[in-house]
Amino acid sequence: MRSRSLLKRASVALAMLTLAGAAHANVISNGDFEGLATGMGDLNSLNTPLLGVWNVEGTNQVVADGTPDAFGISAFGDQMLRVDQTGGGNAQTQQFVGGSFLAGSTVTFSVDLNGTGSNMTGGLFVNGYSSLAPGATIENLFNETFSLGNDGWETYTFSGVLSNDVSVLEAHIFFNNSGLSIAGGSYGFIDNASMTVTPPAVPAPPAVLLMVVGLLGLAAARQRAA
Repeated sequence: MRSRSLLKRASVALAMLTLAGAAHANVISNGDFEGLATGMGDLNSLNTPLLGVWNVEGTNQVVADGTPDAFGISAFGDQMLRVDQTGGGNAQTQQFVGGSFLAGSTVTFSVDLNGTGSNMTGGLFVNGYSSLAPGATIENLFNETFSLGNDGWETYTFSGVLSNDVSVLEAHIFFNNSGLSIAGGSYGFIDNASMTVTPPAVPAPPAVLLMVVGLLGLAAARQRAA
């Protein structure tokens, strides 16, 4: 019985060592666009970005599955974000997330993309910032491109590791205007956006390691004596 008690204590100590490094839940808000009003009512302008909401450029808007605004694209749920042609080189959308994100954390961004055009290209990236204020220190975790075929929804997932502690993360998606056309009915679509942050593993304190080794040794010795 005594050896079982020692083993139980050792198990508890080992569990303490595994608590570090657990992934944060998805930090993106409304990544499936299900709870948002259709149109642009719940979206914010890219020119004055806010935390925790979708900041969009031009007339990007939430559309409902099965409506004329969806142009034959079916969402995973009932709604998705439609990306419209703009006057610049690309049509963008982004979300800034506030928090305390430690250096060494792994940030993983995933999103489903679709389109009605034949030349749908663009990119997505994640940045870290010291704050949302103009001129804040910026760190780019990754900057990737995509090129959609005609196979329906395509999932893109990328990861990067933070080199510094940051208080804001930006998930950014853009479609190149060369593949978009309001007159021609060519639009991009976004759904199921998510971003998780896995903190770095924290080295176990030496005292805890010594306690685990000691308890395991005592348990083994008592089992041999029995």
